[in-house]
Amino acid sequence: MSLYAYTDRLIRPLKDITKVEILKDLKGYQCSPTSECRGYELYWIDEISPTKEYDWYGLVVIVERYKDKWYVVGLLRDRWTI
Repeated sequence: MSLYAYTDRLIRPLKDITKVEILKDLKGYQCSPTSECRGYELYWIDEISPTKEYDWYGLVVIVERYKDKWYVVGLLRDRWTI
């Protein structure tokens, strides 16, 4: 599936992202020792939920630099709700 097809199937649109955090680790992704990788977690938080700290949907995005351009190399979905 292409990246565009994947983002079209997300539960919520990208424009509604509530929060972005830089990851300290890449959730098990093995970056090549000769390149640079970065990871970000995007959150959609249900702001009207009485337990919003536990009611969110997340997407982990891992990007890798190749010849001075950044490419998406990993996508992982995450969700927490009670």
